[in-house]
Amino acid sequence: NNTSGVTLVSGVQEAVREISIKNGTFDVSADSMILRSDDNMTARIAEIAGTGDIAGDITMERYLNTGATGWHFISSAVNGATVDDWDQEMILSGIGGINGNACCPIFYSVQEYDETVGGTSDNGYVNITSIATPIATGKGYWVYTGTGSVNTTAFTFDVTSPANKFAVSLPVSFTSSGGSANDGWTLVGNPYPSPIDWDAAGWTKTSIDDAAYIWNPDNGVYASYVASVGINGGTRYIASSQAFWVKTNTESPSPVLEVTEAVKSTTLPAWFKTNDSIPNVFRLRIDGQGYGDELVIRFLPGANDGFDSEYDAYKLSYSGSPAPQISTVLDTATDL
Repeated sequence: NNTSGVTLVSGVQEAVREISIKNGTFDVSADSMILRSDDNMTARIAEIAGTGDIAGDITMERYLNTGATGWHFISSAVNGATVDDWDQEMILSGIGGINGNACCPIFYSVQEYDETVGGTSDNGYVNITSIATPIATGKGYWVYTGTGSVNTTAFTFDVTSPANKFAVSLPVSFTSSGGSANDGWTLVGNPYPSPIDWDAAGWTKTSIDDAAYIWNPDNGVYASYVASVGINGGTRYIASSQAFWVKTNTESPSPVLEVTEAVKSTTLPAWFKTNDSIPNVFRLRIDGQGYGDELVIRFLPGANDGFDSEYDAYKLSYSGSPAPQISTVLDTATDL
């Protein structure tokens, strides 16, 4: 809190909990500012207030374990990193040279998603074929971090560039291909070096369903959260470096998903936490083979028999998961 600013001048500086910038510029350009992450906590840059700013590169860490399938939803908290940053700690693969340590040259371990591709929602995955590919701000990526003989234990990866800050527009779109349940899916990511709150003031959500969906790599199922209710560990809080699905619902008005510093949260979650306690909810869980899945039916005045974009969430699944699956069914065709 210093209108004249603060400058780091020598040595590696590390934050393990929080950097708070109220006024003045925190200049780290001549030094190395590392936001540490481990299995207990990940450091963050809190909401930048007043005349506050930060200049220079930070190194943002993210601790993760291998999970049940090895796949994770990942985003970047900095502006200017490339897939090569991830390649330093992960064994990535793909034709074109993702990683000199490539284990499987015909297997693409980093994918983005193109909402404009027609057909089912599984049709839009696009392989990343070069470590020089920029990691786009606000975009989410589906990344295979390894199981079996590759990355068998938990590890930490990082990216280095200027921190994303202030207002950020996440890349969303809507393309009609004739199937409302399959159109509008967009894989976005938390852009900030901080957890964010899906329910906070500071979001602009235009033509966006109010559900957020995150792949839970430990349990092999999707966690979802909508209207204060979560399943499979989903909550309103989205961790730093965490990607998640959102679904747009119309092309007019054009979908918009924007964040400001106000969505940052003081809650320091792991990638998942326990569900909030909500009344008038029926919760059903199924377990098998060491994994589980759950559904929720909520009794809420004002809800309709059809799909409510502000209250309902679609059922997402992954065919490669060992977990059992359970859902409700709308009109005998749409799983919720």
